[in-house]
Amino acid sequence: MASKLLRLLTRRSIFCSPTASSAAGSSPPPPAEGTSAISSNFETDFSQLEPSEAFVATLRPDQKTLLPKVVEELRLFAYMGNYVPEKMSDYDWKRTMELKTITEKVTFWEYVALTQRRQKMKERRRTKFAIRFADDPEEVARYEAGGMGYGPNLHALVQNPFRMKERVRRIEGARVFHSMQIDAPKIAFDLQYMEGYSRRTQMELGSQIQYTISENFQAKRPLQLSFVNSPSGDFTEKWLSNTVGFYNAEQGQTILPDFTSKGIRETFPEDREVVYISRFARDVLDGPLRADVFGICVTMDMQRESLGAARRGRYRAVRLPIHKYVKWVSGPQYLPFPNLLNILRHVYSSGGDWHAAFHKFIAKRHLQPVSDEQRIINAAKRKQKIEAKKELIDVITNATGNS
Repeated sequence: MASKLLRLLTRRSIFCSPTASSAAGSSPPPPAEGTSAISSNFETDFSQLEPSEAFVATLRPDQKTLLPKVVEELRLFAYMGNYVPEKMSDYDWKRTMELKTITEKVTFWEYVALTQRRQKMKERRRTKFAIRFADDPEEVARYEAGGMGYGPNLHALVQNPFRMKERVRRIEGARVFHSMQIDAPKIAFDLQYMEGYSRRTQMELGSQIQYTISENFQAKRPLQLSFVNSPSGDFTEKWLSNTVGFYNAEQGQTILPDFTSKGIRETFPEDREVVYISRFARDVLDGPLRADVFGICVTMDMQRESLGAARRGRYRAVRLPIHKYVKWVSGPQYLPFPNLLNILRHVYSSGGDWHAAFHKFIAKRHLQPVSDEQRIINAAKRKQKIEAKKELIDVITNATGNS
């Protein structure tokens, strides 16, 4: 890292202008052999990361003053970082300008780089798939001659002629409606903390909610879902559109969960028994699901938000009987919402079989023991990544004078 910094300091285009160099009465040293080619390639690559003129025109005067410092930080990051984006869109720059500290910026830039890398991998798989399943020339000739030529872009065999999109939607909606008619347990997702989280956390939680809704539709005995304490204004609409989906597309006869700014007590009748699920609760939920409404806090629960929400709403807080039926040996005891809902749905359908539900829907990595040697190796890798990122942030901070 130190050797990289020394080489970087020789690049006076980062730290001082040619005018400042000539004013000091010094001439730049001759570049080493091969350095000009590396420098040229770096400048060409970095030009893809610089903000566009259209984006710069939208900035406020104070943001235009701050922009050169941010570009300087990004240049250092691009030269020394392990995960560097190939390009930065106007939206990426907009989010970058909203961040305050170098730590937040480095984390976001690495996120953009990893997202682009995953997208390229998807494109490669899609291209490989297209080549593998390309149309057979003989089938194309038969199709163009008016015959029954079969292929991805030609005629296709319908394996199940009764499986139509509208029919599937009606079946899914009928299942949800049946659960409503027989008064099955209701699931109330509490969104009261959502607006205060970082955008990354909001996107991760939104992705979980998307899978939760999708898997609930596919279940034979779905549960009725509702979202309570929704933030007012445009936040909920943008969050749904950008992360959750479903609500901004034509679904047709689908019963989607309702959103309301009211609490659980105001949403459901007063005579309904409400329990609030929190892994930090003292009481244990065991046996068949007897409560009418189960509150679930949409949070990572790192600060015991679920327990605080239960106390604030005066709900009875309960935790799942995980330690009674399984031995959790690895990883944080956090259940993603799709897994949590699958467990509750299985327990409801089976009349209280928590053992089978946990072993079916808890990831195997949490239940399988990890050897001490592997645990030490994993801890060393995590420590190395954290130290490398901290060193990179310190270098950028010291080199730019920003914080």
